[in-house]
Amino acid sequence: TIHKSKGLEFPVCFVSDLAGKFKNISGKVFTDDEFGIGGEVFNLEKRTRYDSLVKNAIKIKKKTSERGELIRVLYVAATRAREKLILTGAFDEKIEADDSVRTMLEITEAQNFMNLIYPTVASSSDVFNFLSEYISIPSIASTTSITALKLTFTE
Repeated sequence: TIHKSKGLEFPVCFVSDLAGKFKNISGKVFTDDEFGIGGEVFNLEKRTRYDSLVKNAIKIKKKTSERGELIRVLYVAATRAREKLILTGAFDEKIEADDSVRTMLEITEAQNFMNLIYPTVASSSDVFNFLSEYISIPSIASTTSITALKLTFTE
């Protein structure tokens, strides 16, 4: 596993499924040592309900903490390669190249690692030296097809 490989190096490392969705934080009630208990607020006159400010604050805190841990795990995985690192992932949308630094909001709102990594890699082809192409793959689950990115790093 990635955690057990900390401190070790390997000639070639694969980091797969960068397009895998991050876990969604959901629930009716959240608790936190700092913020206390957060739940839903009910408006009886309008017959509506919405998340309280405390619940939203706790969700943001948990999401930020979870993303931080995921990024630490990705860092450990990406730094195990001595000679070659191979990153794999497909996604169903074309992500634009963008070399700007990701904001905390972009990091917490990202759905997967591909959304965080690919814009920088695509805008820095002189550094990463890769070839990419979009290929259409028929989807087994539906009548639509997904767009996959074939990303090949070269020397």
